[in-house]
Amino acid sequence: MEYGNIEISDSVLKEIAVKSLADFQGLDISDPKEAKKLRKAVEIERLDSETLSVNVRVAVKFGEVIPEYVKKLQDKLSSDLEALTGMKVASVNVTVEEVLLEGAQEYTPTEESKTEENG
Repeated sequence: MEYGNIEISDSVLKEIAVKSLADFQGLDISDPKEAKKLRKAVEIERLDSETLSVNVRVAVKFGEVIPEYVKKLQDKLSSDLEALTGMKVASVNVTVEEVLLEGAQEYTPTEESKTEENG
């Protein structure tokens, strides 16, 4: 018996990826600021009706082995999206944009680095 079509919107796919990323990084997406940052860091691309590609930008804590960290993140995002949607994830592309030093929440240029940038 045919029940009809099931379609999952891009916004739902993105929210699943955002929640998965937040869980992986131990972040609380009930905090609106955190949620907004995570949403900006995740992009979903449909390759066809059943296949996705995910692009994610992250910060990694200093001392983290980046290739291992990224592989675990790729596995988590891929398995969560596939399990919850039934769609195939062709790729999870991760860009590590910054390294967080212990106790630092975000990168803030120092006066010295600002001077170096300006010449």
